[in-house]
Formats: sequence, C-alpha cells, structure tokens
Amino acid sequence: MTNFKSNIIEDRGINNKLIILDDNNNVVEDKSIPNLKIRFLGNNNKITLYASTNFTSEIILTCSSNNLVNINKTKYWLNFGTYYPMSPGSCLSIGKDCSIEHAVFVLWDEPELSISIGDNCMLSNNILFRPSDGHTIYDIKTQQILNPPQNITIGNHCWCGSGVCFLKGANVPKNSIVAMNSCYTKHSNPKNEVDGGAIFAGTPAKIIRTGVNWNRDNTYVYQNRLNSEV
Repeated sequence: MTNFKSNIIEDRGINNKLIILDDNNNVVEDKSIPNLKIRFLGNNNKITLYASTNFTSEIILTCSSNNLVNINKTKYWLNFGTYYPMSPGSCLSIGKDCSIEHAVFVLWDEPELSISIGDNCMLSNNILFRPSDGHTIYDIKTQQILNPPQNITIGNHCWCGSGVCFLKGANVPKNSIVAMNSCYTKHSNPKNEVDGGAIFAGTPAKIIRTGVNWNRDNTYVYQNRLNSEV
C-alpha cells in the first residue's frame, strides 16, 4: 500500500502538513493522490484536500513558508498550475464541487496574497489569476505606489469562460458568468448588490445583463428537464 507521503517529493522545512481526507472528512494516511507532487521549501505550510480529488494532469504545488492550500471535495476534475513557489503567507482556496479545465494561479509575485474560489464554480481553460501586477507603478513626484496588490475572490456558483483574466481586487458576485476572453478587474466589481447573478464581458469586464443564473446542463437537456417537470 502506498503511503500518502509519496506525494511529498521534497521537504526542507519543519511543521509542514499534508492532510488528506476521505469523503467523510476523516484523515487518511494510506493513500496517495495521482498526479500530485508537493515541494515544501520552508516551514509551517499546510495543504488540505480529499483523497478522491481527480487531477487530470500533473500538479506540482511548491510552498515557501506559511502557505495555506485548501482544496475542497469535488465530483468533477481539476487542472491548474502555480509553476513557481508560492510567496510566503499566500493562500489558495478552492470550494466544494468546482471544476477547472485549466487555470494558472500567480501567487509568487508578492507575499500574503490570496485567491479564493467559491463552491460549485465551473472554470474553463486558459484562465489566469493575478492578484499582483508583479512590478511597481508609482507617482514620480510622491513616489506613491499606484498599483498595490489585492486579493481575488470568486463567489459561489460562478462560470468563467475560456481565456478569462482576473486581476488584483477582482470580487465576482455569486451566480455570475464571466464571458470568454474577458479581463475582470477591481473596476468590474458591481457598485451595488446584484439581483441573482450577472453576465460580465469585455476588457475591462462590465455587466451586460443582471437577474440571471446558469446551469451545467446544455440548453437541450435543461429544456427537456423543464418540460418533464410541467
């Protein structure tokens, strides 16, 4: 039987934890997760996920120090990259029953930033999350920084199309749809509470319709189910 520690390919620090849970939230120590490799380069890192997690390709999570990664239980599939070591104090949270065809979480530019994805979200491919620009823009007279980093939050039950880019300060309301190739920035955030959900599109993304929601089924299946319920 393969021990779960086989997922950890490098551990240079102390007090690093990989916690694997079964579907009843019990800790298991006798399983490894296919396609997952973990590198701990520093101390006090904690990764929590479920034994049933289905990574569709190789995932390498590289932690520095004081990183938190929480991947909730899902009946779908996940595919994402962090590529470089997460900066100290950075956090990644993926909610329950999310699916991700492919996303890149840029958490290596600056410390103590977070990316949080709510429950029941559906992310397509080539989606980018950047809570920091990676470089500084400043006022030449005052030296004031004009582009400070900010966390990114995706609400519950959001659908993100292919090629979407989320920049610093993005806070997507629940039940929303972000159209393919849109760039969602902090200026895209609604100034008022959204009724139900909203469709965002464009660069920068703007609301083009409110009072909507969405379903994973295609329109044919969804309409047939509605007809059967009449």
